[in-house]
Amino acid sequence: MPEIQETPSAKQEKEDTLAPLILSRLVKIARDFENQGNVHQAIGLYTKILQEYPDSKEAEEARLSLFNLAEKYLHEGNTYHALALYDKVV
Repeated sequence: MPEIQETPSAKQEKEDTLAPLILSRLVKIARDFENQGNVHQAIGLYTKILQEYPDSKEAEEARLSLFNLAEKYLHEGNTYHALALYDKVV
C-alpha cells in the first residue's frame, strides 16, 4: 500500500494544531506531579516547556509555577534550591 505524503503546509498546520494541546497537557502533568509531591519531575517538565517553547502561553504558566516553587523553597530555608529555580525563571 503506498504511503500518503503530507504537503509541507499540511504538516505544519497539523503541528500548529497539536502543539498547544500537547503543551497544555504537559503543564497539567507537571501540576499533577507537583500535587503528588513529585517536585523534581514537575520542575523537569516546567523547565522543558520553558526551554523548548519559550514564547508560549504555557511557558508563562511554567515560569510562574517555577517561581512559586522557588518561593516555597526560600520560605523553607532551602536557599540553594530556591536560587536554582529563580535562575530558571529569569
